[in-house]
Amino acid sequence: MKKILKKSLVLVTVISMFTAMGIIFSSTVQAEENLYDENSWDTMGPAGTESLWEFNTTDSYIRVDAKNQTGLGDMLMAIKDSDLAVGEYEYSAKIDVLETGSTNEVWIGIVPWYIDGGNFIYASLKYVKNTQGTFDFMSYVIHGMYNGQPLQVWEGNWNSRAFLDNWFDGTMAAYKQPLDFVDGHTLKSQITKNEFGDTLLSLFYNGNQVVQYTLNGYSNVASPKVGYLAFNAEVKVSDITVNDITTKATDWTASDGWIYKGVTQSDWTYDGDTDKWTVNSENSGYRQTRAFTTNDQGNNNYYVSTEINEVSRNSSKTEFRYGLLPWYKDEANYIVSWLQFNTDTDQMAVVMTGELNGMPINPEWTDGNLPQDFDITSSHQLKVVKKNTQFEVLVDDVLIVTQNYTGTEENYFVGLEAENATVEFTNFTIGDVYDPYDPIVQVDSNGNEWTTTGKSETAWTWSDDKLTIDATDVLSGKVVSGYTDSEVNDNEIDVSATFNAVSLDTTGEIKYALMPWRVDGNNYIFAGIVKDLSTDKVFVKAYGRVKVEESETTTIIDESYEITDSSAIDFNSLTLKVEKNDAEVKIFVDNNELHVFTIENTDTISSKTGISVAGTNVEITNYQVDGYRSYDEIQIGDWYTKGRTKEEWVINDNTLVVDARFVEGKDFSRIRAYKEIQFTDNYEISVNTTMLNASGNERKYGITVWYLNQDNYIEFWLDMWSDNQDPRTTITGRINGQDINPTWTHGPWMPEVLLEVENTLTVRVTGNDITAYVNDIEMLSHTINEGLTVPQGQTLYAGVDAFSVKAEFTDFSVSEYNEPVDDPGDDNDDNQDTEGTEDTDSEGLSTGALIGIISGSIVILGGAVLFILRKIR
Repeated sequence: MKKILKKSLVLVTVISMFTAMGIIFSSTVQAEENLYDENSWDTMGPAGTESLWEFNTTDSYIRVDAKNQTGLGDMLMAIKDSDLAVGEYEYSAKIDVLETGSTNEVWIGIVPWYIDGGNFIYASLKYVKNTQGTFDFMSYVIHGMYNGQPLQVWEGNWNSRAFLDNWFDGTMAAYKQPLDFVDGHTLKSQITKNEFGDTLLSLFYNGNQVVQYTLNGYSNVASPKVGYLAFNAEVKVSDITVNDITTKATDWTASDGWIYKGVTQSDWTYDGDTDKWTVNSENSGYRQTRAFTTNDQGNNNYYVSTEINEVSRNSSKTEFRYGLLPWYKDEANYIVSWLQFNTDTDQMAVVMTGELNGMPINPEWTDGNLPQDFDITSSHQLKVVKKNTQFEVLVDDVLIVTQNYTGTEENYFVGLEAENATVEFTNFTIGDVYDPYDPIVQVDSNGNEWTTTGKSETAWTWSDDKLTIDATDVLSGKVVSGYTDSEVNDNEIDVSATFNAVSLDTTGEIKYALMPWRVDGNNYIFAGIVKDLSTDKVFVKAYGRVKVEESETTTIIDESYEITDSSAIDFNSLTLKVEKNDAEVKIFVDNNELHVFTIENTDTISSKTGISVAGTNVEITNYQVDGYRSYDEIQIGDWYTKGRTKEEWVINDNTLVVDARFVEGKDFSRIRAYKEIQFTDNYEISVNTTMLNASGNERKYGITVWYLNQDNYIEFWLDMWSDNQDPRTTITGRINGQDINPTWTHGPWMPEVLLEVENTLTVRVTGNDITAYVNDIEMLSHTINEGLTVPQGQTLYAGVDAFSVKAEFTDFSVSEYNEPVDDPGDDNDDNQDTEGTEDTDSEGLSTGALIGIISGSIVILGGAVLFILRKIR
């Protein structure tokens, strides 16, 4: 067991690189680091709180004054690197409450796991003021996200829970007392793995375990940060410790071109004379005894096999497993195939399981029973054949299990694994696999990935933008075809290519076809021209499959039209073009339209296009795909728009509606509509907005304030989160490809009622200063330190943008803005009687009340808490 002590960090050895010639380890030496040195911590909270922190290296404590923060969104937090590799660890800190503030709640806690804003776990004690003015313990609250989604927690089944409120009960009654009477709060977290490979989060208060949850994926992330947090209290944090508590398995070890681990260093032994690995896993648990080596196969179709002989087993266990790792990337991405014996059922089976991105594969377990008389005491061959993402498991050359796992396209390593038994592995072999006409993944001369089929692995070859396909003597009923991602996101798509034959078959048929549409193996279209060599007739053909989800029926497409005058069509050299517009498919040869087919139920947008040929060895050049690509610029009147599809923006007069609910990743900076403006120094933009619908966790819509190109823009948003419907305002952007500083400038949280009506957004630009308003109420301002200059000859644009919402924008206007000059003669205006003249909006909410609500920074909705932290160091 390694420990990181109070004032120094013990070195952690990690695997740093692998090479085809073997496995190389790198050990990084880190100098001693004091845990109370402020340079090692990142503090987070609202602007202006930098002075509230004290880092005392002499007496080993950290002090923060968070008692004057008025809203939970202003909670103060500090985090630092844990310097831990992947594994099991515990983190603890003692928190003394020195003084409480005026707010009715006190929160103090630790941060046991933090990667970024979408990957974190916070564990807090929540205290609420009672009628006597002191604080009672109310609940132990866990708040967390993984990959931007709420915690996946096992509570009889998997549930998504962003907040876990663990209310005090009889077992926790000792904690229900005033804070002033508690001599310190020691909070400790442990992240461990149980024997089934589940991740456990355990939380302790003053030495007593109070919470334990089973999570998905978390401990698979290396080098997490740890820290603590506070709200409405001045606290002192001391006794900070981070301990590596991995005790069930050793570190990885490199030997004989392999990397392996076990309960002890001697669990794996290799006999070079017999090429035999022997592993003792009789005292191991799930995933603890495994070994892997480099997979030197160049493509995604390969096999891995070994002879397995069980020597002995741990008689106290009920399950014994041993087998292959046919695909291994890291501890969060692997597929394992076992021979598994269960003494309760007296059954030997083949089992496949694994993880992708730290989450169980789907289905999590695939079983295939072996014969009841299967003799495990004798030697057996286990073989796994991988064809792209499909895995076939064979025992003694008999196929037992077949399963497909999307996400395993690229190969990395292969290996061995055992549990609860001593096993000998011999004749470990990695080999190439290719069955004629099986799909394989190839890369063309431009780096594009193609999925191809042919009579051999070399049927498709690329060089200097020229594709050669050998489709002569193709077996009857087999297809020589390939497809690639064209990035076109449109139902109007054109595909064209020039075909120059090297040789042609003399019997059967000659075919040139293009694929303008492919969704999957049940939804695709090829269209082209075919010559029947037995009759010398030429046909225009469309063929493929269409599956209608509602009816679950698949239609086989086989449309044919004879070209009666085919003398001008030369199969030695021609240019084929296929145009698809919704259900209409047109076929051209040498720019002459030959026929139009109508194929229903093909209106799903697809970005896959491809080629199919038969009866020819042909060189193909000038392969081109035309159509709308995501985020291409489209002009609608005097507006320029960018979106995921060209239908994303609907513009009618001065009304713009955008449906950006299904944007992938962080493409909100490209979902915008903008137009040219004339003002480069002082101007004002105004627009009325309404959010019509939303999806996803993070929702944004607002004004593109200043836009030159994708690397130079400033945006003002209303933004909100799915678990908190109160919006806030934000300014962000990029100058010369770099984020502005700070990257995000946030205004206050606003009441939910503002989402139920139309809002007017206004932004004023005066030089480098930007001031933003909602319904004429100033929300925030920001100075662009990097400068807002328009280079000579460039055009300035402004407009609107959105992300994960469907929104309407009306009455967009841009006008020159001149700051008003104070008139000394108006001084007496301030003394005018305003009694009884307070304005109210249509909902009966006074402007004064609205300002009060907004300035109050409301952040609590239905008892839930949203942690919004801004980095200030």
